Amino acid sequence: MAVNSYTLDLDNIATTTLQILRSRIADTIFKASPFAYWLLSKGRVKFENGGLWIQQPLMYGKNTTIAAYKGYDVLNVNPTEELTAARFQWRQAAGSVTISGLEELQNAGAAQLFDNLKQKLKILEMSFKEWFNEKLHAATTAKDPSRDILGLAEIIEAAAGGSQGTLGGISKVTYPWWRNQYPTAPTASGVAYSTRPMTKAMIGFINDCSKGLSRPDLLITTQTWYENYEKENMDLMRLAPSDQGMLNMGFQNQKFKGITMIWDEQAEANVIRAVNTEFMEMVIHRSRNFVMTPFVKPHNQDARSAQMLFAGNMVSSNNRFHGAMLLSGITYA
Repeated sequence: MAVNSYTLDLDNIATTTLQILRSRIADTIFKASPFAYWLLSKGRVKFENGGLWIQQPLMYGKNTTIAAYKGYDVLNVNPTEELTAARFQWRQAAGSVTISGLEELQNAGAAQLFDNLKQKLKILEMSFKEWFNEKLHAATTAKDPSRDILGLAEIIEAAAGGSQGTLGGISKVTYPWWRNQYPTAPTASGVAYSTRPMTKAMIGFINDCSKGLSRPDLLITTQTWYENYEKENMDLMRLAPSDQGMLNMGFQNQKFKGITMIWDEQAEANVIRAVNTEFMEMVIHRSRNFVMTPFVKPHNQDARSAQMLFAGNMVSSNNRFHGAMLLSGITYA
Protein backbone atom coordinates (compact mmCIF):
# COMPACT_ATOMS: atom_id res chain seq x y z
CA MET A 1 0.00 0.00 0.00
CA ALA A 2 2.85 2.34 0.89
CA VAL A 3 4.60 1.71 -2.42
CA ASN A 4 1.40 2.47 -4.30
CA SER A 5 1.11 5.79 -2.48
CA TYR A 6 4.70 6.65 -3.45
CA THR A 7 3.89 5.78 -7.07
CA LEU A 8 0.79 7.96 -7.00
CA ASP A 9 2.80 10.81 -5.48
CA LEU A 10 5.49 10.44 -8.13
CA ASP A 11 3.01 10.52 -11.00
CA ASN A 12 1.20 13.57 -9.64
CA ILE A 13 4.33 15.42 -8.55
CA ALA A 14 6.22 14.61 -11.74
CA THR A 15 3.41 15.90 -13.93
CA THR A 16 3.11 19.09 -11.90
CA THR A 17 6.87 19.61 -11.70
CA LEU A 18 7.43 19.11 -15.41
CA GLN A 19 4.63 21.51 -16.33
CA ILE A 20 6.01 24.19 -14.01
CA LEU A 21 9.61 23.85 -15.12
CA ARG A 22 9.38 23.00 -18.83
CA SER A 23 8.83 26.50 -20.21
CA ARG A 24 11.52 27.91 -17.94
CA ILE A 25 13.98 25.24 -19.05
CA ALA A 26 13.31 25.96 -22.75
CA ASP A 27 13.79 29.67 -22.11
CA THR A 28 17.04 29.31 -20.19
CA ILE A 29 18.55 26.97 -22.79
CA PHE A 30 18.42 29.83 -25.30
CA LYS A 31 19.47 32.49 -22.85
CA ALA A 32 22.54 30.53 -21.74
CA SER A 33 24.31 30.90 -25.11
CA PRO A 34 25.22 34.42 -26.27
CA PHE A 35 24.54 33.51 -29.90
CA ALA A 36 21.24 31.74 -29.14
CA TYR A 37 20.20 34.64 -26.91
CA TRP A 38 20.95 37.07 -29.74
CA LEU A 39 18.67 35.07 -32.07
CA LEU A 40 15.95 35.06 -29.41
CA SER A 41 16.24 38.80 -28.72
CA LYS A 42 16.03 39.56 -32.45
CA GLY A 43 12.89 37.44 -32.91
CA ARG A 44 14.81 34.92 -35.00
CA VAL A 45 13.43 31.83 -33.23
CA LYS A 46 10.44 30.57 -35.22
CA PHE A 47 7.98 27.78 -34.49
CA GLU A 48 6.51 25.50 -37.15
CA ASN A 49 3.74 22.91 -36.97
CA GLY A 50 5.26 20.26 -39.20
CA GLY A 51 6.27 19.32 -42.72
CA LEU A 52 8.63 16.77 -44.25
CA TRP A 53 11.31 19.47 -44.42
CA ILE A 54 11.98 22.91 -43.04
CA GLN A 55 11.57 24.73 -46.34
CA GLN A 56 13.25 28.13 -46.59
CA PRO A 57 12.31 30.34 -49.59
CA LEU A 58 15.30 32.01 -51.25
CA MET A 59 15.55 35.09 -53.47
CA TYR A 60 18.48 34.46 -55.79
CA GLY A 61 17.69 36.20 -59.09
CA LYS A 62 16.72 39.62 -60.39
CA ASN A 63 13.61 40.72 -62.25
CA THR A 64 15.06 41.45 -65.69
CA THR A 65 11.89 42.91 -67.23
CA ILE A 66 12.57 46.44 -66.03
CA ALA A 67 13.33 48.83 -68.90
CA ALA A 68 12.55 52.36 -69.97
CA TYR A 69 9.80 52.77 -72.56
CA LYS A 70 8.07 55.47 -74.54
CA GLY A 71 4.53 55.78 -75.80
CA TYR A 72 3.31 52.56 -77.42
CA ASP A 73 6.50 50.55 -76.91
CA VAL A 74 5.90 46.86 -76.19
CA LEU A 75 6.56 46.05 -72.54
CA ASN A 76 8.55 43.01 -71.45
CA VAL A 77 6.20 40.49 -69.86
CA ASN A 78 8.50 37.47 -70.10
CA PRO A 79 8.39 35.30 -66.97
CA THR A 80 11.49 35.43 -64.80
CA GLU A 81 12.89 33.04 -62.23
CA GLU A 82 13.94 34.74 -59.02
CA LEU A 83 12.84 32.27 -56.35
CA THR A 84 13.90 28.84 -55.19
CA ALA A 85 13.92 27.07 -51.83
CA ALA A 86 16.44 25.43 -49.54
CA ARG A 87 15.34 22.34 -47.64
CA PHE A 88 16.68 21.78 -44.15
CA GLN A 89 16.11 18.52 -42.28
CA TRP A 90 14.42 18.32 -38.91
CA ARG A 91 17.05 17.39 -36.35
CA GLN A 92 16.09 15.80 -33.02
CA ALA A 93 17.66 15.67 -29.59
CA ALA A 94 16.58 14.08 -26.32
CA GLY A 95 17.71 13.88 -22.72
CA SER A 96 16.31 11.65 -20.00
CA VAL A 97 15.44 11.95 -16.33
CA THR A 98 15.30 8.67 -14.40
CA ILE A 99 14.28 7.98 -10.82
CA SER A 100 14.80 4.51 -9.37
CA GLY A 101 12.48 2.59 -7.10
CA LEU A 102 15.01 3.02 -4.30
CA GLU A 103 15.01 6.80 -4.77
CA GLU A 104 11.22 6.75 -4.55
CA LEU A 105 11.46 4.93 -1.23
CA GLN A 106 14.21 7.19 0.07
CA ASN A 107 12.31 10.31 -0.89
CA ALA A 108 8.90 9.29 0.41
CA GLY A 109 6.53 12.22 0.68
CA ALA A 110 5.58 15.00 -1.70
CA ALA A 111 8.21 17.53 -0.60
CA GLN A 112 11.12 15.12 -0.88
CA LEU A 113 10.04 13.82 -4.29
CA PHE A 114 9.54 17.34 -5.60
CA ASP A 115 13.02 18.43 -4.46
CA ASN A 116 14.62 15.32 -5.93
CA LEU A 117 12.95 15.85 -9.29
CA LYS A 118 13.87 19.53 -9.33
CA GLN A 119 17.53 18.65 -8.89
CA LYS A 120 17.44 16.02 -11.63
CA LEU A 121 15.70 18.42 -14.01
CA LYS A 122 18.23 21.13 -13.18
CA ILE A 123 21.06 18.80 -14.19
CA LEU A 124 19.21 17.91 -17.40
CA GLU A 125 18.69 21.60 -18.13
CA MET A 126 22.38 22.42 -17.60
CA SER A 127 23.43 19.49 -19.78
CA PHE A 128 21.04 20.46 -22.58
CA LYS A 129 22.32 24.07 -22.49
CA GLU A 130 25.89 22.86 -22.87
CA TRP A 131 24.95 20.46 -25.69
CA PHE A 132 22.96 23.12 -27.54
CA ASN A 133 25.69 25.76 -27.42
CA GLU A 134 28.36 23.23 -28.36
CA LYS A 135 26.45 22.19 -31.50
CA LEU A 136 25.93 25.80 -32.57
CA HIS A 137 29.71 26.32 -32.64
CA ALA A 138 31.24 22.89 -33.24
CA ALA A 139 33.35 22.18 -36.29
CA THR A 140 31.69 19.92 -38.85
CA THR A 141 34.26 17.21 -38.17
CA ALA A 142 33.13 17.09 -34.52
CA LYS A 143 29.45 16.56 -35.30
CA ASP A 144 27.15 13.83 -36.57
CA PRO A 145 26.25 15.16 -40.04
CA SER A 146 22.88 13.37 -40.16
CA ARG A 147 21.68 13.99 -36.59
CA ASP A 148 23.14 17.14 -35.02
CA ILE A 149 21.61 20.57 -35.59
CA LEU A 150 23.39 22.82 -38.05
CA GLY A 151 25.55 25.55 -36.61
CA LEU A 152 27.77 28.42 -37.64
CA ALA A 153 30.46 26.16 -39.09
CA GLU A 154 28.06 24.68 -41.68
CA ILE A 155 26.21 27.88 -42.55
CA ILE A 156 29.17 30.31 -42.48
CA GLU A 157 32.07 28.19 -43.67
CA ALA A 158 35.66 29.18 -42.96
CA ALA A 159 36.69 28.07 -46.44
CA ALA A 160 37.12 29.69 -49.85
CA GLY A 161 33.96 29.89 -51.95
CA GLY A 162 34.86 27.14 -54.41
CA SER A 163 35.63 24.80 -51.52
CA GLN A 164 32.40 25.38 -49.61
CA GLY A 165 29.92 22.53 -49.40
CA THR A 166 26.17 21.94 -49.67
CA LEU A 167 23.63 23.64 -47.42
CA GLY A 168 19.89 23.08 -47.49
CA GLY A 169 20.32 20.81 -50.49
CA ILE A 170 21.97 23.56 -52.59
CA SER A 171 25.63 23.33 -53.61
CA LYS A 172 27.74 26.39 -52.89
CA VAL A 173 30.26 25.15 -55.44
CA THR A 174 27.69 25.09 -58.24
CA TYR A 175 25.81 28.22 -57.17
CA PRO A 176 28.14 31.06 -56.12
CA TRP A 177 25.19 33.22 -54.97
CA TRP A 178 24.66 30.71 -52.11
CA ARG A 179 28.19 31.10 -50.71
CA ASN A 180 29.05 33.04 -47.58
CA GLN A 181 31.78 35.69 -47.74
CA TYR A 182 35.32 34.50 -47.17
CA PRO A 183 37.80 37.36 -47.61
CA THR A 184 41.52 36.81 -47.96
CA ALA A 185 42.97 36.10 -44.54
CA PRO A 186 45.21 38.90 -43.20
CA THR A 187 48.89 38.26 -42.60
CA ALA A 188 50.71 40.32 -40.00
CA SER A 189 53.48 38.46 -38.19
CA GLY A 190 54.99 39.80 -34.99
CA VAL A 191 53.16 43.16 -35.06
CA ALA A 192 52.46 45.37 -32.05
CA TYR A 193 48.88 45.74 -30.85
CA SER A 194 49.06 49.45 -31.58
CA THR A 195 49.20 48.76 -35.33
CA ARG A 196 45.66 47.30 -35.13
CA PRO A 197 45.96 44.55 -37.83
CA MET A 198 42.75 42.78 -36.78
CA THR A 199 40.77 46.01 -36.73
CA LYS A 200 42.05 47.00 -40.19
CA ALA A 201 41.22 43.58 -41.66
CA MET A 202 37.69 43.73 -40.25
CA ILE A 203 36.87 46.93 -42.17
CA GLY A 204 36.95 45.22 -45.56
CA PHE A 205 35.45 42.06 -44.07
CA ILE A 206 32.31 43.87 -42.94
CA ASN A 207 32.04 45.73 -46.25
CA ASP A 208 32.19 42.39 -48.10
CA CYS A 209 29.22 41.16 -46.04
CA SER A 210 27.18 44.35 -46.51
CA LYS A 211 24.76 44.79 -49.38
CA GLY A 212 22.74 47.97 -49.72
CA LEU A 213 21.16 48.85 -46.38
CA SER A 214 21.68 45.39 -44.88
CA ARG A 215 24.83 44.39 -43.02
CA PRO A 216 25.87 41.99 -40.25
CA ASP A 217 24.60 42.75 -36.77
CA LEU A 218 26.72 40.25 -34.83
CA LEU A 219 30.40 39.26 -34.74
CA ILE A 220 31.41 36.04 -32.98
CA THR A 221 34.91 34.90 -32.11
CA THR A 222 36.96 33.31 -29.34
CA GLN A 223 37.97 34.90 -26.07
CA THR A 224 41.55 35.22 -27.35
CA TRP A 225 40.62 37.23 -30.44
CA TYR A 226 37.99 39.23 -28.59
CA GLU A 227 40.74 40.31 -26.18
CA ASN A 228 43.17 40.97 -29.05
CA TYR A 229 40.67 43.38 -30.56
CA GLU A 230 40.21 44.97 -27.13
CA LYS A 231 43.98 45.38 -26.71
CA GLU A 232 44.30 46.89 -30.19
CA ASN A 233 41.76 49.55 -29.26
CA MET A 234 42.50 49.98 -25.58
CA ASP A 235 42.95 53.72 -26.04
CA LEU A 236 39.37 53.95 -27.35
CA MET A 237 37.67 51.50 -25.00
CA ARG A 238 36.46 54.16 -22.56
CA LEU A 239 34.48 55.73 -25.41
CA ALA A 240 33.29 52.48 -26.96
CA PRO A 241 29.58 51.60 -26.60
CA SER A 242 28.23 48.13 -25.86
CA ASP A 243 24.91 46.31 -26.11
CA GLN A 244 23.17 46.83 -22.78
CA GLY A 245 20.76 43.93 -23.24
CA MET A 246 23.66 41.52 -23.66
CA LEU A 247 25.43 43.01 -20.65
CA ASN A 248 22.28 42.57 -18.56
CA MET A 249 22.34 38.86 -19.43
CA GLY A 250 25.99 38.64 -18.36
CA PHE A 251 27.51 38.51 -21.86
CA GLN A 252 30.53 40.73 -22.44
CA ASN A 253 30.39 42.61 -25.72
CA GLN A 254 31.85 45.56 -27.58
CA LYS A 255 31.07 47.33 -30.82
CA PHE A 256 32.81 47.47 -34.18
CA LYS A 257 31.25 49.97 -36.61
CA GLY A 258 28.06 49.69 -34.58
CA ILE A 259 28.03 45.86 -34.79
CA THR A 260 27.93 43.89 -31.54
CA MET A 261 30.97 41.65 -31.02
CA ILE A 262 30.84 38.73 -28.57
CA TRP A 263 33.04 35.81 -27.64
CA ASP A 264 32.05 32.27 -26.81
CA GLU A 265 34.18 29.58 -25.22
CA GLN A 266 32.88 27.12 -27.83
CA ALA A 267 33.67 29.36 -30.83
CA GLU A 268 36.01 27.99 -33.49
CA ALA A 269 39.67 28.93 -32.97
CA ASN A 270 41.27 31.65 -35.13
CA VAL A 271 38.01 32.59 -36.88
CA ILE A 272 35.70 35.58 -36.63
CA ARG A 273 32.23 35.18 -38.09
CA ALA A 274 29.87 37.93 -39.18
CA VAL A 275 26.18 37.08 -38.86
CA ASN A 276 23.26 38.96 -40.36
CA THR A 277 20.34 37.69 -38.30
CA GLU A 278 17.89 39.12 -40.84
CA PHE A 279 18.80 36.02 -42.86
CA MET A 280 19.34 33.41 -40.14
CA GLU A 281 16.99 31.82 -37.64
CA MET A 282 16.36 28.80 -35.46
CA VAL A 283 13.23 26.87 -36.47
CA ILE A 284 11.61 24.67 -33.79
CA HIS A 285 8.73 22.22 -34.10
CA ARG A 286 5.89 23.38 -31.84
CA SER A 287 5.32 19.92 -30.41
CA ARG A 288 9.03 19.36 -29.66
CA ASN A 289 9.99 22.65 -28.02
CA PHE A 290 11.92 20.93 -25.20
CA VAL A 291 8.74 19.12 -24.14
CA MET A 292 8.80 16.52 -21.36
CA THR A 293 7.17 13.11 -21.78
CA PRO A 294 5.33 11.37 -18.90
CA PHE A 295 7.34 9.09 -16.63
CA VAL A 296 7.23 5.48 -17.82
CA LYS A 297 8.27 2.33 -15.94
CA PRO A 298 10.09 -0.30 -18.05
CA HIS A 299 8.89 -3.89 -17.63
CA ASN A 300 12.38 -5.08 -16.69
CA GLN A 301 13.62 -2.30 -14.40
CA ASP A 302 12.67 -0.84 -11.03
CA ALA A 303 12.80 2.75 -12.26
CA ARG A 304 10.84 5.40 -14.09
CA SER A 305 12.09 7.61 -16.92
CA ALA A 306 10.91 10.70 -18.78
CA GLN A 307 12.51 12.41 -21.78
CA MET A 308 12.99 16.02 -22.78
CA LEU A 309 12.50 16.23 -26.56
CA PHE A 310 13.63 18.81 -29.12
CA ALA A 311 13.19 19.03 -32.89
CA GLY A 312 14.37 21.87 -35.08
CA ASN A 313 17.32 23.26 -36.97
CA MET A 314 19.27 26.36 -37.87
CA VAL A 315 18.43 27.81 -41.29
CA SER A 316 19.78 30.57 -43.50
CA SER A 317 18.03 32.36 -46.35
CA ASN A 318 20.88 34.41 -47.87
CA ASN A 319 24.45 33.37 -47.14
CA ARG A 320 26.01 36.29 -49.01
CA PHE A 321 25.24 38.48 -46.00
CA HIS A 322 27.26 36.26 -43.64
CA GLY A 323 31.02 35.87 -43.56
CA ALA A 324 33.97 34.08 -41.96
CA MET A 325 37.53 35.36 -41.79
CA LEU A 326 40.58 33.43 -40.63
CA LEU A 327 42.78 35.30 -38.17
CA SER A 328 45.60 32.77 -37.83
CA GLY A 329 47.90 34.90 -40.01
CA ILE A 330 48.08 37.60 -37.35
CA THR A 331 50.64 37.23 -34.59
CA TYR A 332 51.54 39.87 -32.03
CA ALA A 333 54.98 40.92 -30.85
